[in-house]
Amino acid sequence: MIYELKYINQKNIIMGCVEGDFDSSTMNSMATDLAILSSEYRCTRLLMDLRNARMKLSMIDIYYVPKILLDIGVPLEFKRALVVSNLDEKYHFLELVSLNRAQRIRIFTDPESAINWLTECSDTSSK
Repeated sequence: MIYELKYINQKNIIMGCVEGDFDSSTMNSMATDLAILSSEYRCTRLLMDLRNARMKLSMIDIYYVPKILLDIGVPLEFKRALVVSNLDEKYHFLELVSLNRAQRIRIFTDPESAINWLTECSDTSSK
């Protein structure tokens, strides 16, 4: 697994990508790095490219992702756009459990649509 997170000043978003297996170890490491970047740049928007990732999280792992993010320090107001190659049941479940815990997340197959959602002025449409 390889992942990268970086802050993009021009858009005021954190961009990330994962290549290879996306498992609980990767998720925990990324969440920690994300919390640090979010705090450092006072940025609460993430564009995560998972098109080259293989989802290896179990449904139980996915269920706990929202809690893990909060416990690690990712703020509740954080807005996450995930770009995937296929909208499979695991991504739908991640979106559902996150929304049920008042976290703002949307799953996309098109990066441009994801960026538009992240950077739109009205945040009420994301809930």
